[in-house]
Amino acid sequence: MDFPKFKIVLKPFYKAPKKTLVGKVKALCVKEDGEFKARISASLLKGDVKDDLVIPFTKESYDLHRALVFSIKPDAQGRYEKFLRHETTYKYHPGLPTQYCALCENYIFSGNIVTINGKKFFDMKEVIKKNINGV
Repeated sequence: MDFPKFKIVLKPFYKAPKKTLVGKVKALCVKEDGEFKARISASLLKGDVKDDLVIPFTKESYDLHRALVFSIKPDAQGRYEKFLRHETTYKYHPGLPTQYCALCENYIFSGNIVTINGKKFFDMKEVIKKNINGV
């Protein structure tokens, strides 16, 4: 009896390496051109930087496997609801991107400035607080 022979080919999954440029810094989340971006104050950056650095967030920053997430749509007063979830909830039932978002405008986040394929990104680690100054 002759059995058919199968050849299994596994291709390695390539993920662009992240290189950390600046360690833990705070950034204000702003919305520019319909996309969330991190605004890092020039005073937090080393060297002769005069303007604030505005860079996009990494894809990992949008991950919903976090304890604190925000609603996608604002309420009647224009505020976004925040949801503090239990560990089992966010690990096994993170929700859908149509329900929640890990980022929210006017909140301060901590994270690292990284480069991926030669471009700068902000790799968000945690939510610090809401920016009450609005700047």
